[in-house]
Amino acid sequence: MDQPIYNTTYVQHNAFNSSHLAMNTTFFNITGMARPTTVPQLTLAMVVLAYIALVIAFLASLINISIIIVYIRRPVLLKPFNVHFFILLIDDLICGILLGSLHLQKNLLPNTIDFTTRAACSYSKYTQWTAASWMLIQHAVICVDRWLALLMPNWYRTKTVRFSVCMALSGIGFQLTLYLPLFWIDYFIVRPKGIDCRITLALPYYQVFVRFATMYIPQLIIFLSYPVFLYILWHRHSQRQRSQINPVGQSQASTGRPSTNRLPSRTTKKQSRNELRLVLWFVCLQLLCWVPVTIATLLIVSAAGRRLPFMVEIFSMTELLPGLLLLADPVVYLVFLKDVRREVAAQVGLAYRAVQAVVSSYVHTG
Repeated sequence: MDQPIYNTTYVQHNAFNSSHLAMNTTFFNITGMARPTTVPQLTLAMVVLAYIALVIAFLASLINISIIIVYIRRPVLLKPFNVHFFILLIDDLICGILLGSLHLQKNLLPNTIDFTTRAACSYSKYTQWTAASWMLIQHAVICVDRWLALLMPNWYRTKTVRFSVCMALSGIGFQLTLYLPLFWIDYFIVRPKGIDCRITLALPYYQVFVRFATMYIPQLIIFLSYPVFLYILWHRHSQRQRSQINPVGQSQASTGRPSTNRLPSRTTKKQSRNELRLVLWFVCLQLLCWVPVTIATLLIVSAAGRRLPFMVEIFSMTELLPGLLLLADPVVYLVFLKDVRREVAAQVGLAYRAVQAVVSSYVHTG
């Protein structure tokens, strides 16, 4: 049986009792607050999935970079609504680079990084605590944006791109405000030489609070508020249909003049529907990718104290699912935003012709 690389005496020396140790070796290690202290045996299925995840991360990075370059070249395309998704794509790119490197090391190159050094462990812990959390918080920001559009429509029409950017930065600032004290306190805990330091030992109960505040609560906001949001939209739509039964005839009969009340234009309705569909697609993808890993985490936590290797393997597989979002997010974004899709296609065409010209010139000169 594999033994932890730290013992109870070491943990007690750092003022943690045995209950904290048990909590650290189950909940914290499994939910991503720290990685396992022993190198797991890689199965063929995990290796295959890791290679697939690597290809997905590479394709996602290319698409995300293409979209980001389009917005840098043509900032006029940024609107108060779609800037939220632009920021989400930046979060996806950062998450793909940071977390992707850790998954690559864990599943394909498990012995390449020495996680007994502070620099490597700090990178690992900071990435696992922040990267995925930024994505979820940005989705929660998009959810808040939809509620503002629903409850304060007149004000929402005056909302600026700067305000949307400030909302996103506030979410990141909220996460860092909660996590950075934990990061620095844990950083200065002295560990014996040669000890794997990826486990976060500082403030165990505060770790639970930070994880719930920055990961699980944003998920609850997304998954619970959107059904209510859709119900309110459906209810308002039904009321509007009932109130619009022959409104023009009633107005003409009472005043003798045509009604001046105008319904929303067809273009406005289509734009609103597209925005709503875009958001719903993102929410559905969140459900498909985050719910399995959350359920697997809760199952392992509920089985604390019992050695269930198959459950850990299931968790390792479901842990790769959120990586699909790195590719699905930009693809859905391009499907619904025609202007951005056209610019990305033109950009890819230019790049292809440039590469073709370089290759042809090399062939002729060779």
